[in-house]
This record gives sequence, C-alpha cells and structure tokens, in this order.
Amino acid sequence: MAPPSSSRSLVSEGLIDSLIASQRLAIRYYLLFGGIVFLLGIAVMFLGANKSLVPNLSEKVLSLGGGFISTLSGFPLKEVLTRRDRMSGLQSMKTVLAQSHNPDERKRLSEIFWATFETMVTGKSRPSECRNF
Repeated sequence: MAPPSSSRSLVSEGLIDSLIASQRLAIRYYLLFGGIVFLLGIAVMFLGANKSLVPNLSEKVLSLGGGFISTLSGFPLKEVLTRRDRMSGLQSMKTVLAQSHNPDERKRLSEIFWATFETMVTGKSRPSECRNF
C-alpha cells in the first residue's frame, strides 16, 4: 500500500464531524422513505378492505399489494443500521484521534480513516491487506 500523501494524512475533527452529519442526514432520508412507503402500503390495504371505494379491483389483490408495499418499507432499515454503525465508528475514531499523542498511532488512525472514507465514497471495500487494524 502506498503511503498517504501529506494532504491525506491530516485528519481533523471537523472533517469527521461533517462525515457524521452526512450519515445522520442519510439516516433521516432512509427513515422518511421507509415511512412513506409503509403509509402507502397501509393506504392500499385500506382500499382493498373497503369495497365501496374501489369496487372493480379484487379485495385480495389490493390487500396483497398493500402488504407487499408495506414489506418493502423495511428494506431501508438495512441502510439505516449500516450508516448508524459507520457513524458510531467515526465517533470512536474521533475520540481516539483526539486522545492520541503518539505520531505512529495517529498515522495508523489516519490510514484507517482514509480507508473508511474511500469505502464510504466508492462503496467498495479495500483489499484485505489494508484492513489489518
């Protein structure tokens, strides 16, 4: 692995804070999306149960469709949990970085941070030799 450039080796608490804020915002969006999809599913199920509102469509079709849509609302939960874990890791990294005065340890933490940052941006994890921390 090539050593990080001098501009990449500096990790500030402000940068970590901005990444944590970005993760919080993404969690809000995922929860909002999941909630909207869930409410849509409930509305479709309600239409299926009320024959007078939609007389031409089968009650079973609408109920199954509503159940399917409501089930889809659970899929953003995976992303919420992933981002919450990432946020927790960034917070821990920030704490350890603030308490560390050893240059070698700060360099190691900086490398871990940039590997995490690269994974967050590209969505691809680094080769296994870079994850020995």
